[in-house]
Formats: sequence, structure tokens, C-alpha cells
Amino acid sequence: MTSKTKTLIKDFKDHLGFSHRERQAQVQACRQLWPEACDRSIRTADQRCEKTFLFQLPWDMEQTQEPVSFSDEIQWDFLFHGDQEFIFQMNRHRYWICLGQAYALTGDEKYAECFVTQLMDWISRVPYGDDKQKTTWRTLEAGLRGDYWIRAMAFFTDSSKVTENVWQTFFEALRVHGEYLYNNPKLGFSRKSNWGVMEYCGLYAIGKVLQNEEFSSRAAKRLCETAVIQVMEDGMQWEQSGMYHNEVLMSYLEVMRLADIYGETVFDHGYQQIVRKMALATMNSQNPAGKQPMMGDSDDTDVRDLVTWAAWSLRDETLKRGGFPVMDFEMIWLYGQEPFQAYKQMTEGEEPELLTVLADSGQIFYRSDWTDNGDWIHFVNGPVGGGHGHYDMLHVDLCLEGEEILTDSGRYTYMDVPLRYQLKAAQAHNVPVIGEKEYGDSVDSWTLSALPAPLGMKAVKRGEFAYFEGSHFGYG
Repeated sequence: MTSKTKTLIKDFKDHLGFSHRERQAQVQACRQLWPEACDRSIRTADQRCEKTFLFQLPWDMEQTQEPVSFSDEIQWDFLFHGDQEFIFQMNRHRYWICLGQAYALTGDEKYAECFVTQLMDWISRVPYGDDKQKTTWRTLEAGLRGDYWIRAMAFFTDSSKVTENVWQTFFEALRVHGEYLYNNPKLGFSRKSNWGVMEYCGLYAIGKVLQNEEFSSRAAKRLCETAVIQVMEDGMQWEQSGMYHNEVLMSYLEVMRLADIYGETVFDHGYQQIVRKMALATMNSQNPAGKQPMMGDSDDTDVRDLVTWAAWSLRDETLKRGGFPVMDFEMIWLYGQEPFQAYKQMTEGEEPELLTVLADSGQIFYRSDWTDNGDWIHFVNGPVGGGHGHYDMLHVDLCLEGEEILTDSGRYTYMDVPLRYQLKAAQAHNVPVIGEKEYGDSVDSWTLSALPAPLGMKAVKRGEFAYFEGSHFGYG
């Protein structure tokens, strides 16, 4: 083993590892507070040990309902039912974090062995190549792997399964990922797309672990650029999808976490305020069940864990009011007992306003109260937002006494099939239409033939009543 590898191992353990005592405290808290989440992580880990792939973690961007099992070698570029999204999700490796959590929860070395076996198998059998840039080596997946591999490895730092050879191979693979992300030629696309934020988050993590200042500095610079370019004044990410808004927010928060661990500041006060505006938009848009509206290409996902993360990262009492009273299952693994106790002691700010107007993204939210059985309405009349946006101007979501009455259908699929177009169309939303006529059309799964302009909206509240109005040029 080279002296450089020894230095990197020690640095990794010092910054990202937890002592045995700390791990046991995390395990005790998880077993006591989140038994269902513990079971989910162990179940996911067991599936991976059996080489079965089913993606049902809360923040899996491409969830699946049908398991895929491999009797021999894992086929990392397996095309399931003709849907490339399966390949993408399979090669993000978020599930290896579950192997780490299961290892901590049970002490069973089979999870460490599975992690090492699959990591080494993937590295040896899925090397970078230009021909893989649309399957296993898209820049988005490379960025996510940079973050997720590091989070997963942090659970196994003291396992005998992680040999010197494994460490060297791990660091070298991270270097390949880092070079790929550092030299990414699609700078214009990455600056404006949610991809870029996730790519640069991964590059920043890789840079810190490899002690590569060029990697981490470029990532920090690009992340500041994307924050200015992508986040509207009202705090929403411009692509008009709650899910991708929240994925972007999550990446900024992860970079803030890593920067704090390594004793540096990536975002000054101004950029932190942008992150805070994003978190407030997430908090104020959640329905009574704490879930994001399924606007554009979004899934039915609880966002209170993300609001909790933002509240701690920013030490913000207002955000704590919209999150959980204690750190959630994922956060305690990332932060440990001391921050867990400190967050619990944080006071909550005053209850947020009942009426929220996000003028730039064209959204209005109004609720009767902030309980889980309150009434809630969401009115949409903003720009389409590009590939992830739907023809949803004048759409309405409605919850009464906590029950969803009117809802958006979300994305469901990205495949270029008739259902994709049906779900993006105005007819699939709670909007006024003229007969069967659509006010816009899609060229393909991602490209719109036109971007009908909204004419604005207005919200007025008088006493217990609220009035919304909006109009658009769609039928002009």
C-alpha cells in the first residue's frame, strides 16, 4: 500500500467514520424510534445480498414495483421492460447505504461482504467508456455515485472485508469519477439542469475524500453558479417539478454537511439564503400529510425529512416548525448523537402563514391550519418549466380534513409511450379545457412543441376566505 493510500484511509476514517460507541448509540436510537425504517433498510440489504433489485426507498427517483433477480453475475446494464430508467436507478447505488445501515444494525459481516463484492464487481466490469455515457455512465449517475459510495463506505471502515486492495480500488474508482465530472463538457446543460447540482455534489465529495483541491474547488464554484441560475426568487427550482426541486435542495444540504465536516465554507451567507428560500418553498408547499405536490415530474414523497435537514443545516427555527421534532432515521446516521440531541433542543419558530404565494413559479398554497387533518389547496399558473413540466396551468390540488380530493397524477413514467404524453397533457390535470382541445403538445418525452405563457395570478385573503385567479395564453 502506498503512503498516499494510507493517508487517504486515515483521513476518511477521521472525517467520515464513527466510533463503535457512537454507532451503538445510533443503532439504539434507530431501533427505538424508527423500527419500520430499520426493517426497510435490512430488507433492502437482504435483497441486494440475494442479487435482487427492487427500488422502493422514499427518495429513489425511479421506484419500481416488480423485483429483478440475477442467478449468476449481476447485469449492470439490464434493460427491464424496455425502460432505461431501471439501468439509471440500478447504477446510482443508493441501496449500498442500506447495506451499511443493516451492517450497523445487526453486526452481520454478510452485508460488508456483499458491499465489497458488488463494489469490486461493478468497478471491474463497468469501466468508463464513451459508449456508456447514455446508460451506466451518465454524468448524473456518476455524481450520485460519488456521494453514495462515500456514504456507504463510511459504515464499513473497520470491517475486515475492506482490505488494503479494496481501499486502493475504491479510491482509484473515485478518481476516475472525479476526472469524468471535472472535465464534463456539457457545462451549459449542467449549469441549468438539476443534473448539474447532483454532479457537482458528487464531485465535491470526491474532492474532499481524495484531498483533491481542484475537484472540490471547481465543484464549489459550479454549485454557486447553479444556485443563481436555477433557483427563482421565490425559492423554487425553475424546472417546475417538486421532486427535482427537492433533489437539488438535498444536494446543496449534503455539500453543506461535508463542508462542515472538513472545516470549510462553500456557501457564504448570500448562497445560504438561496438554500433557505428553497427549503421554505418546500416547507410551505407540503400538503397536510407532509408530502410534496406531484407537480410536473414528481412522486408522492414525504418532504419533512428534507425540511428537518435544512432546519439543522441552517440552524433555522422557522424550518424546524415545518419538519420533524427530532432528526429522522437517515439524518442520525449522517450526523450522530451530539447533533441529534442539539436539534431536539432547538426551539420551533412561530407557525408559518396559512397563505403562501410563490409568484415566480406561479403557485399559491392556502391551508386552514398546519395540522395533518386540515384543509389545503394548491393553485398553479406558472411557466411550463421545460422537460419536467406538464401542461398544468390553472391546475388545482385539494385536501379536505387531510384527505386528498383532487390531485395531480405526477410523472409515473419517462418512457416514450402514449401514457407519458397523456399524463403531461392538460386533460390529465384539474384545469379548464375547451372541449377535447389541448393548449400545448409534446414533440417527444422531453421536448415541448410550445411554451404557452401564463398571464399571471392573484391571491386575496379576507378573513377566513381566500380567492385566487389566473389566466394564460394557451388558447390564444
